[in-house]
This record gives sequence, C-alpha cells and structure tokens, in this order.
Amino acid sequence: MYVVFDFAGTDLHKLVHNGTTLPVDTVRVLMKQMCMGVRYLHHSCVIHRDLKPANILIDTQSWGLKIADFGLSRVLEQGTNSHVCPHLMSSNEDESEADHHGDSDGPPKMSRQISEHVVTRWYRAPEVILCRGHYGYSIDVWSVGCIFAELLNMATCQPKTKKRPLFPGRSCFPLSPSSHTCFKDVTDQLNVIFSIIGTPSQAEIDSLEAGEDVKTYLARLAPSPPVDLQERFPEAGADEITILKGMIEFLAEKRMTLDQALDLPYLAGVDAPVEGVEDHREAPFMLTRKSSAMAAEDLLALDLEHQYDRRNHEEAVKRLSAMFRREIDSLHASESRVKRGAPGSQPQGGGGDEFFDCHSPTSGERGQAV
Repeated sequence: MYVVFDFAGTDLHKLVHNGTTLPVDTVRVLMKQMCMGVRYLHHSCVIHRDLKPANILIDTQSWGLKIADFGLSRVLEQGTNSHVCPHLMSSNEDESEADHHGDSDGPPKMSRQISEHVVTRWYRAPEVILCRGHYGYSIDVWSVGCIFAELLNMATCQPKTKKRPLFPGRSCFPLSPSSHTCFKDVTDQLNVIFSIIGTPSQAEIDSLEAGEDVKTYLARLAPSPPVDLQERFPEAGADEITILKGMIEFLAEKRMTLDQALDLPYLAGVDAPVEGVEDHREAPFMLTRKSSAMAAEDLLALDLEHQYDRRNHEEAVKRLSAMFRREIDSLHASESRVKRGAPGSQPQGGGGDEFFDCHSPTSGERGQAV
C-alpha cells in the first residue's frame, strides 16, 4: 500500500542553514501550526519523541507546516500521567512472552518500557537524559521550545553565524559520554542546557524520578543562574519570551502546556493555514501483531465511517473489499510477468519506481507527516 501526502518543498532545517530571514508574522504562523499539530498528537495519545527542524516540513508558498517522521513515536496508554509515563502502547515491538506463545487470556498486552535514547540531542529534554525512561508528552513541548528559539533567530537580521541552536551540546550524560571528564566538559548537553536555564535547585533535584547517581551528578554541577532570554532574543516580545521560557522549564510538571501557549495573544490572534486539526482526545485505533492486516470493516470503523450513510454501510464494505482485491490481483499479475520475463515488464527495483527504496534516508525523513 502506498500512502501519499502533500508535497512540502523544504523543511525548517534547510531554511535555518540557508540563512533565511522570516517576517515576524510568518514566525507566528509557523509556531501556531507547530503547536496545534503537536497538541493534536498529544490529544491522540501520541508522543512524537523526535521533533527537530528537519522533521518540520514547510510549503514556502502558503507557509503551511507539517510534522514528519514518526519512526520514534509511541502511543501512550489512556489515563497515564502526562508528565511521567513509564509505559507506552506499541503494536509491533517487544510484546510479552504470553503474546508470542498464544496466551489468549484477556486483551493482548501492549505495554513496553519506553527507551531513553530518543530525540536528537539538541532538542532532548532533561528528563529524557536523566530519568531513565520516565517521561511523557512534555518532552515534545521542550523540543517545540528549542525549535521556537531557532524561529526567533530567523526573525532577526543577525549574521548566520549567530543564529545557532539554543542547546548545541556535543555529548549527553549518561547516554553518550565522550570521556571520563564528562562531568566537567562544558560541551556536555546538560551543561549547555543549564548555562541557559540555570542549574536546578535542590528541591527540583529531589523531585526528579531519577537514581542517586543522577542526583549526585546534578548536585556536583557548579551553580549557574539562568540567562536573560530577553537579552538573548532582543527583538522578541513579552509573549514570545514567556512561551520560550515556559517551554524550557527544567521540571516537566512546571513546563508550559501547548494549550497555555495557544491561549496567549501571540498565537491566539494568528490565522494559520491549518486544516483538520480539530480537538481530538480519543485513543487511536491500534493494531496488534495477531491482527496485523486491517479488514475493510476495521477501516470503516475509523474516521472514514462518517463519509458513508449507515444504511449503505454493507454496500460500502463490499466496494472497499472489491477495491482491495483488484489491487492485490494486479500486484500478483505484475509479479508474475516479472518472473516470466514478459516483454514490457520492469524488474523489481528498476529506475521507474521511485517508491522502491523505502529505507532510504530521504523517505525516512519525509515518509510520514501530520
């Protein structure tokens, strides 16, 4: 099955590295779309876990924005704490032994311990680095804040060399220490973070759901006050600084929510080209390994169902099933021609099939979008 999305001409990473300067109003439009898109994911019980400029696709004609690359995304179980969520739902990874051995008592178990090494380093929240898998939706909010800082840089006339990411660390304790001097290394990701937001207080350290080694590490850091973000971003207004500061709070539970950000006049008064991102708070349909293929009835049980009159439901199922059968028959016929070497057939992986290399970096970066 091919899933085709609208083409986006570029991404935010390319715009940043090209030294593009954006009008203030365009920055507001992009930020509102990003907040609305991530909020939609969270209301759908999804954590993206890899938000960064390269995964923010942009159409420079309309300044429409799409969130891409859901390869690291996970679905949260409903009812879990939004700040600390040690378990995620997964349809294709690390099922329990009971699932693999056919134990059918009760529904399939779909929980798994979430991984630590997620989110590209510069956009990685402190709890991802420190808390050994205890994190939730707020890690995406931190990433949005980091991206927002780069958007604010794009709205200034500063030289390209000064438009740097907010937290450009080189190593990340405890995940990728480069040497035994990591504690004192000023390029350590945590030290870079604390050079901007200040070192955490003892009360904040004590409140972390982290091991004693982590708390000892934090206690050893030389105290550092937060920088004045208004001085760092002199052309930003009060609302912009409020949003940025709120999104990069050290403790997840103190971090600004996307609802709070969208309620501020800076974003509330913006007309953004957003379609279909209505408020959605239900857990998405989940497939298990035992039922990896969706029947036509399953598809119609999703958001597609409203497109059909209930009186014609059975007929719609038949039409959809027939469409799938035709596609499958056509695929089998094509494969048979290739095996027989029929004239006009194209070997698998030939130059005419631009979708063939599904594992290429380009398709990985552009393959999924919201």
